[in-house]
Amino acid sequence: MDITSEHSGFPSQTATLSEIGGALTASTTYSTVTAGNPAHTKGSWTEVIASTSGRAVSLTLSIFYAAGDGLVDIGVGAAASETVLIPDIMVGTAGFRAPNPQTFFCNIPKGTRISARWQATGASTTLPLGITICYGAPAPQQFGSLSYPIKSTISFESAGAVSATSQGTVITASASTNTKGSWTELISSTSRKTFAVVINLRRPGGTDHRYLFDIGTGVADSEVVLIGNLGQEASTTNWMTVWHFPITIPPGTRIAARTQSHVASSAIKLAMTLMEVD
Repeated sequence: MDITSEHSGFPSQTATLSEIGGALTASTTYSTVTAGNPAHTKGSWTEVIASTSGRAVSLTLSIFYAAGDGLVDIGVGAAASETVLIPDIMVGTAGFRAPNPQTFFCNIPKGTRISARWQATGASTTLPLGITICYGAPAPQQFGSLSYPIKSTISFESAGAVSATSQGTVITASASTNTKGSWTELISSTSRKTFAVVINLRRPGGTDHRYLFDIGTGVADSEVVLIGNLGQEASTTNWMTVWHFPITIPPGTRIAARTQSHVASSAIKLAMTLMEVD
């Protein structure tokens, strides 16, 4: 979904952190969002913020432990009429207790109801989820070669999320150690101009594995590295890492990924959320 308003989507220096939705202080947890039944289906919407008290310029998703992986949608609108704003955010908590928060620049008008739903690798899996809103009235911005007017529309697009598995796209390292594997497509063509990305990496198994992965753009067999050699290492299974980058990607761009590891043919799972403007 697109939300258009009178300001661009970057927080100004005077933006204030003024609302945290879903925090349950009496039990030191977040609101519970329940996945659908059967597995890999979205559950019902759960209200996180009844009405934003100002214009939201950023939204941060935080979660606690859940017994599985999944894909979260952030929605806006009245109950029973929610519309997806940010689709298929990959989250993963099984096997560890310190999920990384994910922050998205946005442009949500005052008085908006914000909800969440998710699907998981298991049926009816519960996820404690909170949303932190930063309010402000941002000025027009320029990131690198990308500039846009004060009435920009900000939208979100998922790249690499796989509904059938409730996880990211599998990226497999080369059969030769310490060598990049083949490129794997995450999205065939971006819808609009990207100004920032969130990258989620999930290591599905194996102990003491190290990875260096690339994000690339371009047609198949002619990919060019856009973000190179992002590293991840963990000594336990099922680990997730999140990166945030301000970066310009033109509309109509194919995005792919590849990885290498010191363990031959090991794999990661990868998904991205693209923040886009006209």
